[in-house]
Amino acid sequence: MHSDRHSSRIVRPLSTAQRAFWDKQQVEPGAAAGVIVGLSIDIFAPVDPDLFRTAAQALIDHSDALRTSFVLVDGELSQVVTPDVAVAFQALDLSGPTESDESRARAVDAWSQQPFNLSAAPLLDHLLVREAPDHWTWHCRGHHLILDAGAAAIGITAILQAYATLAAGGAPDMSSLGSYLGYVDTEREYIASEQYRDDLAYWIERHSAEPTPLFRAGEGEARNVTPKQHVIDRRGYDALLDACRAEDVQPFHACVASLAAAAARLFGNTSVSLGLATHNRTTELDRRTLGLFAGTMAFRLEVDQNESLGALARRAAKQLRRDYRHARLPVNHLAAVLGRPDTPLFDIALSFYPAGHDMDVGGARVSLRSGIFAGMDTERAAIHVRDPQADSPLGVDLTHRPDLVRSDDVVALYDAFVRLLGNWPQARTTTISDLVL
Repeated sequence: MHSDRHSSRIVRPLSTAQRAFWDKQQVEPGAAAGVIVGLSIDIFAPVDPDLFRTAAQALIDHSDALRTSFVLVDGELSQVVTPDVAVAFQALDLSGPTESDESRARAVDAWSQQPFNLSAAPLLDHLLVREAPDHWTWHCRGHHLILDAGAAAIGITAILQAYATLAAGGAPDMSSLGSYLGYVDTEREYIASEQYRDDLAYWIERHSAEPTPLFRAGEGEARNVTPKQHVIDRRGYDALLDACRAEDVQPFHACVASLAAAAARLFGNTSVSLGLATHNRTTELDRRTLGLFAGTMAFRLEVDQNESLGALARRAAKQLRRDYRHARLPVNHLAAVLGRPDTPLFDIALSFYPAGHDMDVGGARVSLRSGIFAGMDTERAAIHVRDPQADSPLGVDLTHRPDLVRSDDVVALYDAFVRLLGNWPQARTTTISDLVL
C-alpha cells in the first residue's frame, strides 16, 4: 500500500480487468470519455428522496471502488481512492400534467449522456424521478472502470435494502461489503502462482493456430451505431427451453452453438472464436465487493458441418467446462505472450445474463426497466442475450464498431443467429450443412 502526496488518498495500479478494459478504450487518461453503463429501475411506491440519497451515500462510504478516480502517476494510469466522497444525486418531479413519457425520456437521456471526468470521483451518479405519487424511477449509471454487472447487482440490492431500513427508522449496515483494493492486492498472488502458469500454458495450446478472421475490416467512422434488437416471444422461448432440456444443454450452450454454426455457414470458417464473459468473483468476499472483476475468455470452437446443431451445443458445453477451469487468466496477457497484443483473439463477444426480476423491498414492488449505455463501445462486435423472467420475452441485442468491422458482415451474422435461435426446437436435430439461414 502507498499513498500520494495527499496522505489520505490511496494509490494502486489498475487491476488486470481494469487494464484490459482501459487498453481497448483508446482515449487519454483524465479525458471525459469511456464506456458508461447503468440501469433504470421502477419503484411502485412513494419514495423519500432524502432517505434515498442517504442510502446511496452509505454505499459509497463502504465501497472503495465508488470513491475511485484515475490519474497518471509516474507516467502510468493508476487508481486513486479518496476517503470522503459525496454522492452525485438529483431528484426530479416529472409527475405534472404537462409531463409525458417522451418528456421524461428526454430528461433521462440528457442526464445519461453527460460524460464523467475520470480524474474526479465519484464516477457514479443517480437520478430519481417522480412519475406519479406511487411510481418513481431510479436511474443509476457509472463508468465501466469501476463497475460490472456483478457490481451493479450488489450495489442496487444494497441501496434498496438500506433505504428500506432507513424508512423503517433503522440504521443500514453495509459492513459486509468487501474492498476492491483488497482484491487488487490479492491479484498479485495469482499472477505469481503456479495456477497462473498452468492457465497460461493451457490457453497457449488452445490458441496455437491463428484462425482466419470472420469479418472484413471496417470502413466507417469511429462511432457507435444504434443497437440492433430482436425478441423471441415467451412462447418461443419456452419451446427453446424445452428443446434444450431434451438435448441436456443450457440456453447459453444453444446460443454458443447457434452463433458458431451461423458463422461457419456464412463465412466458411471451421474454427470460430467467441469472446465470452467471465465473472472472476471466485470467493464469497468477491461476491460482496463492488468493482470491475469481469473479463473475457477467448473461446474457440471447431465446427463440423456434418454434425447436428444439438450435437455442437453438447460439444460446446463440454469444452466450456474445461475452459472455465482456466478462465481467470486475463485475455490481454495471453495476447501479449502470443505476440498479438493488437489483434483480437475473438471475432465477436457473446454475453448471456439475467434481465432482472421483480423484487419486494420493504413491501414495495421494484422492477428493472432497462439498461443504460453511453460512450464508445470497446468491442468490435457484441451480441447481448437477455435471459428474461417468467413472463417476458428473450431479448437479443447487437452492438458493433463500423470503423473496425464491416457492418454488413456483422449484421448478416446477427440475423442468421437470431433465426437459428428462434428456430432452435426444430433446427437442433438438423445437420449444420443443411441449416436454412
